[in-house]
Amino acid sequence: MVALRPRTRRQRRHRNAIAAARARLDQVRDEIKDLGRAGQPVIAGEREAVVAGLMDNRRQLARLSGVGSVPATAPMEIDRWVLWRPDRDATLDEVRVGALREGIDGESLGVPCVVPIVPGQSIVIVNHNDRQRATARGLWSSMVARVAALAAGRVELVLIDPTGAAADHRLFTTVVSGVEVPRALDRLSREAPPEGGRVIAIPDVPLGLGPRDAALVLAMIREGVAGATLAVHLDADLYRSEIGEPDLGVSSRRWLVDVAPPTVADPSAGLSVIWDAAPPPALVDLIVDRLASG
Repeated sequence: MVALRPRTRRQRRHRNAIAAARARLDQVRDEIKDLGRAGQPVIAGEREAVVAGLMDNRRQLARLSGVGSVPATAPMEIDRWVLWRPDRDATLDEVRVGALREGIDGESLGVPCVVPIVPGQSIVIVNHNDRQRATARGLWSSMVARVAALAAGRVELVLIDPTGAAADHRLFTTVVSGVEVPRALDRLSREAPPEGGRVIAIPDVPLGLGPRDAALVLAMIREGVAGATLAVHLDADLYRSEIGEPDLGVSSRRWLVDVAPPTVADPSAGLSVIWDAAPPPALVDLIVDRLASG
């Protein structure tokens, strides 16, 4: 479950803007109901006014989806990224994981849902069965592509890829595969990160990992890694079948993104999340090319 709390000024702005936009939408809906209850024919001018109100509300929400830098907030659609250029001064403090919508199965509000990126903490995307696995895996792929774009070469982005085929290796500063994984996990769990910081990305846990290494990844999640952020996809279903119940503990050092429906972003506001899917290959190519060209 993701709790969209006002941890940052940007999130507080999002909450306030959502409230204003929802209030305007409710007002327009009430106007429509009043017209219907009065039994009055909706003449052309009234219909145009109602449509204009709805369109204005939609434009407000569309503008919100562009708040901040593109990598942090824009959908994974290539036409939203064509003008993007790496920003070497951008802050790596939060990343989008999806879009908010009304209720559990309502329409998207076009407003991004973000989670914080904090050194010493983890973002853990969890699935519990086969149906959720593709959703969680796609969300992890989307998140690390955004982090690569936001980091713009300033932050060391490490991929732990036991199978050698987990992600596009071009997005990462360092890739560790195969027999090198156990040694790398031991080192990264203890080693101070470089001055610019470090994000350690690990997909499909425990796929390709032995029980010892899988347990070490969970310990890193619970205890945190000093100066580094973990971005982990945990396949809890596979973990249970191969190793046992995954122990994530109760820790302030992790931000849990559970893709099991219903996923409520803010129960008080009646909002849920449409999770981002994996970026299309053409968008990954664009990000890699722009990062390479500076």
